[in-house]
Amino acid sequence: MPSMCTKCFACRHFKYSKTSDVFKCAAFPDKIPNEILFGDFEHNRLHPQQNNSVLFEPIGVVVKEKFISQSV
Repeated sequence: MPSMCTKCFACRHFKYSKTSDVFKCAAFPDKIPNEILFGDFEHNRLHPQQNNSVLFEPIGVVVKEKFISQSV
């Protein structure tokens, strides 16, 4: 059985719903597709099932950008 890719867990858009036991995110509010969860599709480009433009964004990138723009 393939193991789940942990890259989603490092994305700032990732959400886990304990009530439905489903991995979700801003890009996929109902359920992250298995090919993304298992690392078969890199979410640095739009997925065919996607209805928005949200892509993988590592946790901390936005914080770093805000810090840089505030310290300049």
